[in-house]
Amino acid sequence: MPTLDISAFVPFEPPNEYDMTIYDTSAIVAAWENGDENGLSDKDAAILARCRELIAEHITGGMTDFEKELALHDALVRLGEYDETVYDPATPQGRPDNTNPYGMLVEGYGICLGYATSFQLLMDLAGVECITVVGASSGSTSDHAWNMVRLEGEWYCVDPTWNDPVGGERVSPNQWDQVHHAYFNVTSDDMRWTDHQWDYANVPEATATRFCWNGAGRLPQ
Repeated sequence: MPTLDISAFVPFEPPNEYDMTIYDTSAIVAAWENGDENGLSDKDAAILARCRELIAEHITGGMTDFEKELALHDALVRLGEYDETVYDPATPQGRPDNTNPYGMLVEGYGICLGYATSFQLLMDLAGVECITVVGASSGSTSDHAWNMVRLEGEWYCVDPTWNDPVGGERVSPNQWDQVHHAYFNVTSDDMRWTDHQWDYANVPEATATRFCWNGAGRLPQ
């Protein structure tokens, strides 16, 4: 595979506005897999309980990885909302736990890392290969995070945060799909064109389009 030429890409420099350390969900995943929740912290137990509810409600036997991804993505977007308190000079870091699954899944709010780590956890529990990308936006001046999923051997980018725009819940029902899937299973080029920056050389390059869906038309098969 040829080396990716990143010379024309917007340079990525971590803005470091927030602590972008990814929340450790390994104990939650282990408890899900072995059925033993003893030893989980109260926070992790609450996260797992909400994950169980979402998966029981939205995942059924025989679903493809794409169908699982779409169902849990939409459940997450409907469940949570962006923590707008980060825009208040008095609370620039926002509310507690807004960067991890507890804030998003249990309390119902988060910033980008909260969305991304929650999506990652749901994919892990559903058996869909997924990674979290910690990068930036706005010309590498604002911290940002999103995900990539691997479907039938090919990578796709999904940005749950930007798929849940502030005020998006007020769109009419027939607009919901297109507003909330603008960044669903897109290519790496799409992400670059829409002002995302990341460590290009060390993150998989998404080039496939088969499972891209922007909310319009038939679902990919």
